[in-house]
Amino acid sequence: MGKLNDKIAFITGGTSGIGEASAIEAAKEGVTVVVADLANAQHEATIQEIAAFDRKTLFVPIEVADANSVKQAISWLASDDASFVTGCAILVDGGYKAE
Repeated sequence: MGKLNDKIAFITGGTSGIGEASAIEAAKEGVTVVVADLANAQHEATIQEIAAFDRKTLFVPIEVADANSVKQAISWLASDDASFVTGCAILVDGGYKAE
């Protein structure tokens, strides 16, 4: 496996640009990847690409510019449904671009 085998990464902006590239490279290195971004058609493609590396992956919808969205994502991550995410070792901010 890779250099980061069995680590967990939480990557915001993980469905495009630097965030997506980081998620894919992390998966190549053996990381379990939590992709956090806006729900759109691209998030499914990103999850499938990560899964192709035989890595556990999860998509968490989030709008980092919206405090309520961030609170919901954190609440979900603290729930039993996300128990495999415990012990996150890597946090990547894939970038936020205000429009």
